[in-house]
Amino acid sequence: AQDCDLVASVGHELQHAIEVLNDPNVRSNHEMFLFFHRIGLTSFDRFETKVAMQTGLAVDRECVRKN
Repeated sequence: AQDCDLVASVGHELQHAIEVLNDPNVRSNHEMFLFFHRIGLTSFDRFETKVAMQTGLAVDRECVRKN
């Protein structure tokens, strides 16, 4: 379901926003970069967090279940 993929992607990205907003020390783009470098650097020079991946999967499951 393409719609569910989109909703899951938005949920995933919103989780990243929540992660940043929950850290009072992140007050600039540079600090956000350092934050994700510390908690979510992957082997592909990209940032990813376990919580955001789990959130995206949970949103997708819920969307598929309702459709």
